Amino acid sequence: MTEREVMRLMRAVHELDVKEREERYVQERAACLSLPRLRTALLREDWTATEREHIGHCPYCQKAREKVQRTLWHPEKAMLVNWTIGQRGGEDEEAVRVHLEEERCSSCMAYVQYLERVRTLGLLCHIITRLQVSRLGTFAPEEQPPFLLEVQSDSGRLVATLHETPDHDLELLIEVTGPSLLISEVEFIIVGEQGERVGTIALREGFVAHPIGQRAEVEKEIGEVRDLKVYPAPQ
Repeated sequence: MTEREVMRLMRAVHELDVKEREERYVQERAACLSLPRLRTALLREDWTATEREHIGHCPYCQKAREKVQRTLWHPEKAMLVNWTIGQRGGEDEEAVRVHLEEERCSSCMAYVQYLERVRTLGLLCHIITRLQVSRLGTFAPEEQPPFLLEVQSDSGRLVATLHETPDHDLELLIEVTGPSLLISEVEFIIVGEQGERVGTIALREGFVAHPIGQRAEVEKEIGEVRDLKVYPAPQ
């Protein structure tokens, strides 16, 4: 075999190898998610079972998901409070509207629902004060509930509000206020004159409204409520 024939053979082998790798790449990426789909699924958290299974073992999609995650924009909490109470018209209004109504971000929509819940209970003024929300216009705080106890964790990363609903239930509202949203569970202690009520609550998006029970029943068990303590649960 001449040197020229050897070179032809080597070139043919190389071209075949490249073609096989391209075909293998196409096959491997056939089930990969597009960047627009990754973005939508990250915002709406509407992954299908097939997508979750694929991402679980696909390094390419895992890296792509991380990159897309870093590009996502979410309104600040104060912006969502303004949106909830109807104080709109600012320069960020359109961006917030698109984010909530068109992109349908599940975490921000959940926070707006949480704010609506807090508002109906007369507690939204506490969040407004805490966030120092501007442009409140003629907004007036709602009537205060008959029982209200608000505390912060020692680290300052959690704010908890224990209040009585119109149905005389005690409800515990907990929100992450620090920079870290890595708190997935919170431990609480409701301190009464004669005992304590202890529990653990899961935080899905950094906030939760957790029912405790009828106030009369709780105070029958632990006496009149005197204090409330909250801590991030050990990870």
